[in-house]
Amino acid sequence: MGSAVTTSESEQARARRRERERRGFRAQVAAWAIRITVAPLRIVPVPVAFFIGRRFADFLWLFLPSRRRIADENLRTAFGEQLSARDRARIGRESVRRFSMTLVEGVLLPGWIRTGRLERVAEAGAGNAEAFARQQRGEPIIFFSGHFGPWEVSARQLVRLGWRIGLPYRSTKNEVLQDWIVRTRAIAGPEQFPRKGALRPLMRLLKEGAAVTMFLDQNERGGLFVDFFGRPAATVTTVGVLAERTGAAVYLQVPRRVVPGQKYRVDFEGPLTIPDGGTTEERIHAWTQLATARIEARIRENPAEWLWIHRRWRSRPLASTPSEPAGTMPSGSTKRHSPSRQEETE
Repeated sequence: MGSAVTTSESEQARARRRERERRGFRAQVAAWAIRITVAPLRIVPVPVAFFIGRRFADFLWLFLPSRRRIADENLRTAFGEQLSARDRARIGRESVRRFSMTLVEGVLLPGWIRTGRLERVAEAGAGNAEAFARQQRGEPIIFFSGHFGPWEVSARQLVRLGWRIGLPYRSTKNEVLQDWIVRTRAIAGPEQFPRKGALRPLMRLLKEGAAVTMFLDQNERGGLFVDFFGRPAATVTTVGVLAERTGAAVYLQVPRRVVPGQKYRVDFEGPLTIPDGGTTEERIHAWTQLATARIEARIRENPAEWLWIHRRWRSRPLASTPSEPAGTMPSGSTKRHSPSRQEETE
């Protein structure tokens, strides 16, 4: 009895601690510190804002050795001996710089939209014509992408061109900061939904003839394991689930930063298809593998564009079933993913 009470009190204490971390005083201070820090980017000339962003990235690269190690490990996993230690360091550092430029773009986009600058700097790229024709006919479309290039620009460009877009997002631990990010992105931007529970509203949008866009290149605890650079990577199955349930056309979205702050282009690849036949689970696996392979191909084109400081291969398949596509399947099958101790404490 005493043990049960102690366990309950311990769980309540952990819940209170998590709530403080998400919305407490420290979360408030951290969120406002970030907002105050980025505010000057809106008033300096655009080239200066990007210069500041790149120098800030250099600072992070220098003073966050743990992220340097993650980038180095990921690049060795992906490319093996093809890259020297110097090449891995160069690509990792440039990757952080380009991620920082994406953050700068996220801060500047509301102003670009209000002043009409976005219309002047963003243009439609390869593969857009067919997708736009589908959109005009009211057909549902599923876009997927990875964390490469100016991903904050791409959805805003489509909304500017008259698209109705739904976007699931992964919440941060600091919910105060997350609220600000969501409000900022909502300015002439997509309809946003927390990833947890997003399937129903995304299906509703597709059935109404709208489009949805999502990222598939982050580690997904309990996700489906598919090949990514020759190694199993736990991946969200949303594209496959939506494609099977709605019949929507599926496109890879490739945003490109031609000249930072001056010229952007978004290319579409698709509509993509998988072979006919197979069970629902097999088809969802095929969609997830196809989408992941397309993302990998784009990363190989220019590795410095991708966010290498993310632990993409953190999750591991169960050792007892190394050859099976483990994961949480939408039909209700059980989870076959073994979380690490670090994952269990997140």
